[in-house]
Amino acid sequence: MSVELNLRLMDQTPSSTVSSLKHGDKFICFIIEDGYHEVKIPGETRIPGGKYLLKKKVDGRFFTKYSKEYGHKFVVEISGIDNFEAVLFHIGNRPKDTRGCNLTNDSVTFDKKVNEFVGVNSEVCYRKFYDYMSTLMDTGDVYLNVSR
Repeated sequence: MSVELNLRLMDQTPSSTVSSLKHGDKFICFIIEDGYHEVKIPGETRIPGGKYLLKKKVDGRFFTKYSKEYGHKFVVEISGIDNFEAVLFHIGNRPKDTRGCNLTNDSVTFDKKVNEFVGVNSEVCYRKFYDYMSTLMDTGDVYLNVSR
């Protein structure tokens, strides 16, 4: 059985993007990403629209940190993105925390000083996200539909 999650653009600035992540009608969280760039700027460009397989990643810096701090058995990786590698869902509030990854947050504010979206309560949100994804990924393949 396969499952699809939907990541839908809500708003953007040149340096930040805020989207909603849903499973059917169920809201999971807000996602903060880098801004859009027609030509990829490494570490400063959000992932493009498309359909991507989500995988359990069991190595790397975030896996090591989250397995030690929270007992997590994997981190969620978005695979198959052209010109991107090691794109994860992880904790963080601002585009400077992401380098192309997806940051999970319970709510979002706007920082007028730097003209970018800022997430709120990311750590607690990530832990709920992990629990949800752990159950979902045990049922079969999980895909992410990214709508820009």
